[in-house]
Amino acid sequence: MTFRRAALIGLIIATGACGGGGSDEAARQVDVATVPAAEGGATLNIRTSVPETIRTPISIPHGFPGVTATVPKKEPCKIVASISNETLGFAYDSADISPAGAHVVQSFVTETLRNAQRMVRIDLKGFASSEGSALYNKLLSKRRADAVHALLAAMPALNGVPMTAIGRGIEDPVGDNSTEEGREANRRVELTLDFTGCE
Repeated sequence: MTFRRAALIGLIIATGACGGGGSDEAARQVDVATVPAAEGGATLNIRTSVPETIRTPISIPHGFPGVTATVPKKEPCKIVASISNETLGFAYDSADISPAGAHVVQSFVTETLRNAQRMVRIDLKGFASSEGSALYNKLLSKRRADAVHALLAAMPALNGVPMTAIGRGIEDPVGDNSTEEGREANRRVELTLDFTGCE
């Protein structure tokens, strides 16, 4: 083995191009270099790569009634949680969260923090059914999003985490507004929890 070839093999091993990082470690291709042949030898094409940080998936807490949470396919550092109006305990034309609803929300967020890295942002959206005028529902959904915002802002674990709250009213329905079941599904508050350190 020539000195040139030995040095090249050492370079490949050092940069992880031989796959020694394991099947769970992604590799980012940096460059493909063509090395001129030594006299009497073959030309070598070498792919150099740098291992990326191993991704740590966010774990979604389960067992919280009225809370449906997912991790968007293309945004692995986010959890989108939809909390039903029934769970929050909002009465008709009210933005007062019930004690039971407050407990569910705070417990869900606390459990999420245990299973993930540092939270960097929370965005809240309130939604309503089509009953009443569009303006009325937009204002009501904003009041309800604000109520959840105030609840989360009071949690010491979220101190300093930026939060926003908006009302979407009857936009983006998830149920059929022609049925009571569908209208009830549309009355909800959505939380988008944004984390860092998950990839």
